[in-house]
Amino acid sequence: MNKKGQFFLVAAVVVIGLVAGLVTVYNTAKTSPEDLTIFDLSDEIDFESAQVLDHGVYNEEDITNTGQNIEEISDFYSAANPDSELIVAYGNADEVVVIVYQVSGSGEITIDFGGGSSVTPVTTITKSIYSSTSFNDIEIKLSETTVYTFNLKPGQNFFVVLKKDKDDETFVSVPEEGDPADAN
Repeated sequence: MNKKGQFFLVAAVVVIGLVAGLVTVYNTAKTSPEDLTIFDLSDEIDFESAQVLDHGVYNEEDITNTGQNIEEISDFYSAANPDSELIVAYGNADEVVVIVYQVSGSGEITIDFGGGSSVTPVTTITKSIYSSTSFNDIEIKLSETTVYTFNLKPGQNFFVVLKKDKDDETFVSVPEEGDPADAN
């Protein structure tokens, strides 16, 4: 055998490997960690409201009393989480009520201490309540292309949708029954 030929063959393979390693481009994408607090908050609101609904059904309360309790819980969670938008829908076969808490920036407060200033953004929460006695299913439109449809069932219904914007990303938490559909 020709040992000289084997040496050049192995050397050529090593050189090709080095050149390929230097020429190869590695693509990477950096993402921010997912904000899991919105999902935990959604589960917590869902649990608390389910307890209120169960209490109302067990004690045979009017939907008005149960609705007031759900609205109080929603007010509390909206005030405690001013950076999250909250949509709560509840009702029965007779009436459905939707409460929408929208977050909007209304300016900023600047405090100047002479050596430096502190800027604090000011947000306001707008609460809107919608009620209907004629309905099929509930559709919640978050954007032009994102619509969630909730199928109403006999008995008590409760749905909560949370939306939070953070670092140019939008996190949305909806119940498992919500089916995203394309807007037409």
